[in-house]
Order: sequence, then structure tokens, then C-alpha cells
Amino acid sequence: MSEEALLKVSKHDQEKVVAGLVEKSHPGSPYNLLLVFSAIIVACGILMDNTPIIIGGMLVTPLLSPILAIVLGITTGEVSLVNRSAFITMRSILMVVIVSLILGFLFPDGMAQNNFVMSIQPNILYVIVALISGAAATFAWTNEDINSALPGVAVAISIVPPLSVLGIGIGHLSVELIRTSFIIFILNFLGIMMGSLIVFSLQQFYKAKRAAHKVVLEEQKEAERAKEEKNGK
Repeated sequence: MSEEALLKVSKHDQEKVVAGLVEKSHPGSPYNLLLVFSAIIVACGILMDNTPIIIGGMLVTPLLSPILAIVLGITTGEVSLVNRSAFITMRSILMVVIVSLILGFLFPDGMAQNNFVMSIQPNILYVIVALISGAAATFAWTNEDINSALPGVAVAISIVPPLSVLGIGIGHLSVELIRTSFIIFILNFLGIMMGSLIVFSLQQFYKAKRAAHKVVLEEQKEAERAKEEKNGK
């Protein structure tokens, strides 16, 4: 695939990407279930000091979708998409932290001589990895020929593990653990957003503002209809 083909995304494909990201990041039962499963798996992996289990949890998490949706909203200039996706992201972050806090409180012995926790330290390399991973994830989302790379990108993007460590740190009242994990999360989060923003901009997604507005509006109307039907019962 040529460089031009990677950067050239048709209007139809842009609309598909917008609709796909909004759909995948919709906070319905499937999203919430996967998020909780991911948080439990990653937190258990950390408490067991078992890297393969942590990686398994990273593959399950749907958290990348609303983050990319935020960036898409910024690129298109669609404020409603940014606000909607930012709310879902913050809610998801809180859920992961709470699940990890509970597990850390229930299994305090898991932090004794934990090599994984002791190995995480703030480093500018986290930003570099997150920057490249964010760009790779966006390329995979916008090009069907390479979207099979998304599972690998999910492993490279370290979003849930630092949040899990943060929750466990809160449960253990460890200021150092809280500080370190929060800094790493912020570095990863900003790196992913910057990498994604670069790719969306190069692929001219700023032209998809109308499609973004339409999809968000349809989601809002669907939510209102569901609420009315529920109240009607």
C-alpha cells in the first residue's frame, strides 16, 4: 500500500469511520461489560504479577474507541462529539479505577514484592510509544486493509494498566504509587491523542464535520427514544 493510499480517505470511508467510532464507543451494555472485564483482568494480572494476563486484559478493553472519538471531534470541530466522547472516557476511567481499587483492597498481598509495579517509572519514552501507537491505531481504524493490526496496537497502548495501578494505589493509600501511575497515564493519554490528531488531520477528516454532527445527533435521538419507551412502561 502506497503512502498516498494510506493518507487518502474517501468521503464515504470518512463517514464510515465516524459512524464506526461513535458506535464502538457507545456506552451501552457491551461496552460497559468489556470495560469491566478488562479492568478485572488487568487488575488481577497486576496483583498476580503476571504480564501475559495483563496483556490479555489490554486486548479486551474498549477504552481506545472514545479516546479516538475525542480526537475525531477535535479534528472535525464538532464540539458535541468531543463533549460526548470526553464524558464517556472520564466515566470509563473512573470505572477502571474503582474496579481496581476494590480488587486491590480485597487482595492486599498481591502488592508484596510486585515486579510489575516496581518497574513502572515515568519516562519520556512512554510519550513516544503512545504517539506512534495512537497514529497506528488511527491508521488501522481508517484503512480496512490494516485494521487487523488493532489487537497489536491495543497491547502497545498502555492505558488500562496505569489506571489499575492508580486504583490499587488508592486502595493501599500509597501516594508514590498514585503519583507515578497518574503521570504515566497522562503521558500515554496525551501521546495517543497527539498521534491520532496528526493522522486524522493528514487524512483530512476536518471535512467530515457534517457526518460527525449527524451521527452524534442520531445517537442522542436514539437515547431519547429509548428513555421515552422506558418511561412509558
